[in-house]
Amino acid sequence: MKKFITDFLFINAQTGNISTTKFWSNVGSAIMCGGFAYMVYKGTASTELWFVFGALVMGNSTANKILNFKYGQGATKSTTEDK
Repeated sequence: MKKFITDFLFINAQTGNISTTKFWSNVGSAIMCGGFAYMVYKGTASTELWFVFGALVMGNSTANKILNFKYGQGATKSTTEDK
C-alpha cells in the first residue's frame, strides 16, 4: 500500500523518478486541505472561503490535466496517431 501511494503521489510514471512537480503540488494541496479543515472545525470558514478553496483545488487539477494533455502523454499519443 505504501509503494502504491508513493508511486501515485510522487513518482513520474514514464521515467520512474521522483517528480518534483507532483511532490510539491500534493504537499501544497495537503497543507491547504489541512488548513481549510482546521478553519471549518473552528467555525471560521465563510462562504467566500469555500468558493476560493474550491477554485484553487479544482483550478489546479484542471490546469494540470490540460497541460498534461497538451504537453504530456496526450500530445504524444495524438502526434503518433497522425503519422
